[in-house]
Amino acid sequence: MDEQFAALKAHLATAEQEYLSLKSGRKAAAPKFRKALMNIKVGSHGMRAGATAYVRELPTKSRKAAEPKVVEPEPAEEPVCAIKPEKSKRAPRKKKPVILDTLPE
Repeated sequence: MDEQFAALKAHLATAEQEYLSLKSGRKAAAPKFRKALMNIKVGSHGMRAGATAYVRELPTKSRKAAEPKVVEPEPAEEPVCAIKPEKSKRAPRKKKPVILDTLPE
């Protein structure tokens, strides 16, 4: 991992040089700058994978076995009487009267 970190520093120094030359107006520095940035990206992804592998290789701390918990049974609930729901307090709708204009003959 030390070698990868040193390579990452070198790519960063190269990117800085190309950035400064690009900023000064040299158009040919743009592809070199992008290449240096891509090298930084690839190197950093490789370092992430290396760091994950390194952490997985570290020994783990042992834990004491947890004591089993004694669970007391809950008291049985008394059955609840079924209560009829209350009727709506709203007044029933009144039917509209039907008005016939003409009576059939």
